[in-house]
Amino acid sequence: MKHQRKIPLFTKNIFVLLFSLHIVFGVFMYIFFSNNYFFIISLCVFLSLLAIYYIEPVFNKYCVNSNKIVFCFCGINYKKIYYSDYQVIIISNAAYTNTGSMRGLEMKNKEKNVSYPYITMHCLQEQVKLKVGATSTWVYPTKDTEYIGICWFDALSELLEYSPADVYILEDVYLNYKDEFDDVLLSKKYTQKIYVATENGNVDYYLYLK
Repeated sequence: MKHQRKIPLFTKNIFVLLFSLHIVFGVFMYIFFSNNYFFIISLCVFLSLLAIYYIEPVFNKYCVNSNKIVFCFCGINYKKIYYSDYQVIIISNAAYTNTGSMRGLEMKNKEKNVSYPYITMHCLQEQVKLKVGATSTWVYPTKDTEYIGICWFDALSELLEYSPADVYILEDVYLNYKDEFDDVLLSKKYTQKIYVATENGNVDYYLYLK
């Protein structure tokens, strides 16, 4: 099953509204100022933002297989990563900016009014540094990090089934989706270690529940 890596920054209704306002503004500029160059430039900017924040998230997906994760765009596979290359899975908060210390634009779940959980995979455990409550996962070096996508819970179940990597879930993310995480994590006994990353350190998930 394929899963969206991101969600669009805005809905279809907002897109139609923004596009309509852009057309009205462009016509106004042309009629009153005979300035169609500004309209063309602003249209290019608008279409670029549309491609980045609406079209790309809708068609960019990942698929969890038995030995790898496959990324695809519009149904065309463009990248594969193998579980054997990664020792750590981190579930943090989803944001459009996922690197460095910049907060970024959160991908919010409107039903819960909190950020979606987000999966990253890391090659070496000792190269991972967690920051509880951050919208981004702080890691180094970035070349050893793979940004997978939003942690849909059916995808998480598949990932835990196939990947032997240890799992770290930021505490605020876990608490925001406690029922969903518990449904997956308590459905069976997984072989890998699963931790909740708290301000006081990493706590084994099963001990955290007590």
